[in-house]
Amino acid sequence: MASVMKTSAHIKVAKLPRLENRRASLMLLKTKSTGSVLPAQRVQMPVGLSRRPVRLSRQAARTCKATAAAAEEGEPIDKPTVAAEVETTDEPKLAAAPAVVTVQEWVPKILAFAIPALISTLIGPILSMIDTAYVGQGGLVDLAALAPGTLISDVTQFVFSWLGVGTIQIMSPYVADRDLVAMEKITRTAVVLAVVSGVVVCAWHTLCVGGLLASVKTPQVLVEKASSYVTIRAMGFPVAFLNTAIWGVCLANRDTLTPLVISLLSMVLNLVGDYYLCVVCGQGIAGAAWATIVAQYISALAYPVLLLSRKKTYLNKLIGPVDGQYMGKFAAFALPSMFVTTATLSVYGVMTWVANVEGVVVAAAGKVIASVFQFLAFCGEPMFQTMTAMLPRNNPESKGTFIQAVTTLSGITGVVTGLIAIVVTLFGAGIFTSDPQVAGEMVKVVWPVFFSLLLIIPSRCLQGLCMANGDFLYWAGMTAINAILFAAACTYTTVTLGAGYVGMWWVHVGLYVVTMAEFTWRAVQPPKPKAVAS
Repeated sequence: MASVMKTSAHIKVAKLPRLENRRASLMLLKTKSTGSVLPAQRVQMPVGLSRRPVRLSRQAARTCKATAAAAEEGEPIDKPTVAAEVETTDEPKLAAAPAVVTVQEWVPKILAFAIPALISTLIGPILSMIDTAYVGQGGLVDLAALAPGTLISDVTQFVFSWLGVGTIQIMSPYVADRDLVAMEKITRTAVVLAVVSGVVVCAWHTLCVGGLLASVKTPQVLVEKASSYVTIRAMGFPVAFLNTAIWGVCLANRDTLTPLVISLLSMVLNLVGDYYLCVVCGQGIAGAAWATIVAQYISALAYPVLLLSRKKTYLNKLIGPVDGQYMGKFAAFALPSMFVTTATLSVYGVMTWVANVEGVVVAAAGKVIASVFQFLAFCGEPMFQTMTAMLPRNNPESKGTFIQAVTTLSGITGVVTGLIAIVVTLFGAGIFTSDPQVAGEMVKVVWPVFFSLLLIIPSRCLQGLCMANGDFLYWAGMTAINAILFAAACTYTTVTLGAGYVGMWWVHVGLYVVTMAEFTWRAVQPPKPKAVAS
């Protein structure tokens, strides 16, 4: 028996057709000297086969035990009792190639991700409009002071949205590979960056509130009210940035339900707080600020509770050192992202300037139409997030069908939002103004607004593809160049040609025609070959 065990042998992989095509859990050791068949000890499974144990039928188990007992007693095995039940092969079976997901199969998956993300995205602009309505009940000074206050606070929070988007971009490849260690380190890094950034920005807004208000030309009569709003909102930045980072962690894990529930909770808390503090208590603009940060703090506490109740483990291992490797990745993403945000804001700054130059009526029309446009343009953000979080990275065929599905849905979304803008402009102007002159100015730009929405949402999809591929510098560079060209074209069109506000909107259409062309060209470029280490 001992000599048999010491004899050199080769391993053959067994397959049990009688066990409903399950892989064999029994490895057979066949010696050259005796031809005996013995149960093998635990061995390394060949590549392509699973190591998971498989339950054998009772008959197969009895057969194996009988064979092993006969071998231990030294009895010759004339009949290959186990071999009769199995079919041996000399070559291990390779794992089957991953199936290609079709466009039709991608669509429900994309919608299941994008619709909750869209609702979460639109809650922010809705809350901003609700704040304006409640603060307006407190008087003209409070309402006027809200403009510079929200400009400083909301723009700051918008600039630091890179914490969530960057988390999606950096974590998504590791989620696809199920690298739990890397996912935990990235989550920890994102949370630490969010809290530290929030504390720094809180101190900056608190200590430099006067300079910030002066930078946006706040009239002296509004400084006191606006200063209180900015200072109160500053206390919420640590948890606001933290919520943004956790939102990114959830979306990277393709969990849109948790952020949706938290966003709805925040909206309810904000509504109740605005009504109680602004209307019942009469605190005006300060009450709106307190309602906002209370909702932010409660949302930060609700995130881990909700994740725990849903048995999600994203935040289970936040205690530990921060990995410098992932800190560097966040830093590499933050700079181009903040650059892009600044360039995007500059475009809308130029549009506001052109409208104000045209006079009070055009300025009022510009404010209304810009609000409608920006609200509908937010529908492109879920397409951007979907492309970043769900892009298949290890299957070129599925990647191609995924891109087709997302771009098709983006085009449909662009058409729908453009038609909504037409309906609102032509038939719903009375919701925003009772002045027929203002409504008339809105109607003049209905078609360029339609075409802008038609183009901006698919362009956001292509920008998401560019970012998912890690092409940050191209994304940032093209956005900056386009913003400069837009400012130059607006100046030439409005000042030199005298096209005014309407001409500026057609220049805006041209901006997104160029953007679509740039990022479409980038999307069809073949990927660069990876360098092979010598």
